[in-house]
Amino acid sequence: MRPAWHAVARPTPQRSRRILPPPPFPTPSPLFPPQAAAKAKPAKKEKKEKDPNAPKRPLSSYMLFCKDERANVIKANAGMSAPDVLKALGAAWRAIGDKDKKKYEAAAEKEKEKYDKAKAAYDAKKK
Repeated sequence: MRPAWHAVARPTPQRSRRILPPPPFPTPSPLFPPQAAAKAKPAKKEKKEKDPNAPKRPLSSYMLFCKDERANVIKANAGMSAPDVLKALGAAWRAIGDKDKKKYEAAAEKEKEKYDKAKAAYDAKKK
């Protein structure tokens, strides 16, 4: 048997939603376009072709570190999957001190200068 207050309680919003009929769908108009038109995909942009003669961008200090340490991590942890190797390299990069990072940052700066020279020569030749 239900408690006495249950008979006088207001219906919950969920219950009243079930009682009301569903709202009518709007008819297609300029304000409410048909569903098929709304799902139309925008046209794809054409990709700009890369020049194969353009100089490659330089590696960052982190990528230079990964290039040096990847073989050591794989050798120490044989059978490690590629994502796990990258996680280990990221942890190793965070763990090394500023003194060790400066070595890689200096190498990255040299590569960037080399790239800038090559890019300037490429741009001058292109014009």
